[in-house]
Amino acid sequence: NRKPKGVRTEACDIKRFLEYTEESGLSAGSLLHNAVPIFYVPENRIVTTINERIETSLLKGHPSCRADKRERAAYLLALRLGLRSCDIYDLKFSDINWETGLLRIVQKKTKTEIEIRMDAETQNALIDYILHERRNMESEYIFVTAFGHIARKTGCCRSLHSRMDGNLWEQLPNDGLHILRRTFASRLLNSGTVLPVISAALGHSGRDSVKPYLSTDEEKMRRCSIGLDGIQCRRE
Repeated sequence: NRKPKGVRTEACDIKRFLEYTEESGLSAGSLLHNAVPIFYVPENRIVTTINERIETSLLKGHPSCRADKRERAAYLLALRLGLRSCDIYDLKFSDINWETGLLRIVQKKTKTEIEIRMDAETQNALIDYILHERRNMESEYIFVTAFGHIARKTGCCRSLHSRMDGNLWEQLPNDGLHILRRTFASRLLNSGTVLPVISAALGHSGRDSVKPYLSTDEEKMRRCSIGLDGIQCRRE
């Protein structure tokens, strides 16, 4: 049940291993690695986003949650600025100019430097977390727990589903912070922002990385669809 990209990665690893056995004399021949073909299979996917009702439920106060303010600040950084979770939880106090609201980081995934001006809601949420919920400890990182800086692999926040009212959790297609980043990009697209600007806002290393977000513009997708006029259909 592996995706094409995963199969290709494993094939590359096998090919490199066979090349190693040939170079080190562990295999009799020198052509064994050619038996492993490497194919690039383009994978088209539909980008999922959240609606306004889910957003309202995520951002409203949840007093019973010990990390309520921390989670809200993290959600807004993804939803309003389009940051990845790894960059959110690696944020340092030195990354933000609190007077101008300017945030400057080097993205962990692409090593691309981005500079973003925070909106008032996001900046206020960060300040609220720092002043009223963040543990008093000497750390350069903004987001911390009782054990120090939050490592991405430990899980950054609770399940998004846990903040959903009623049966809204059934409408949440994904449960990670990345869906908020995708929502940020799709809203820019729907507002008429051109693709190079969206790509720059997301900090993508290549412009083609933003193309999957085209699937979120339902109005333009309908214009591209082909009608079924003239196609006979039988009901059985």
